[in-house]
Amino acid sequence: MGWPIIAIIMVVGITCQQRNIFPDTLLDYTLNQIYSDNLARETVDKLHLQPISPDINHIAYYQGDSGNITIYVATFPDHKQARMAYEKMIVKITPFNTIFSGGLYTRIQGKEVYRLDGGIDDHFLFVKEKQVFWLAVQASTPDIVVKEYIEYIF
Repeated sequence: MGWPIIAIIMVVGITCQQRNIFPDTLLDYTLNQIYSDNLARETVDKLHLQPISPDINHIAYYQGDSGNITIYVATFPDHKQARMAYEKMIVKITPFNTIFSGGLYTRIQGKEVYRLDGGIDDHFLFVKEKQVFWLAVQASTPDIVVKEYIEYIF
């Protein structure tokens, strides 16, 4: 097998992997845009006013009649580092440090999820393998949106 064929297989594999974490629709929300790697990292770092992101990042933007959903995915070298990053995020976003309130651990579809109220959006964080997921959801029933996404991703 020549190097061009291997390169094509790798690109297709990476594209499919990226696509697999973001469905085209999520309930009545439609996928509008995906940012990956440098653009995703720059977006998250700008939001935090400092570099905080790992090298591999994806952001998906969804639009629906009820509002918007943003899904941030950060990929780490292994599960241990993803779990440590998740725990560090939770410490950093405690209500006395940020605009968030009501942080609590809950279970959705049997998965540990950390939930916060962000004013306009409800925010949900969880870990899957070596990825940390952060969902910002504008919906009257945000738990149902997260439940659907967790069913999709797991």
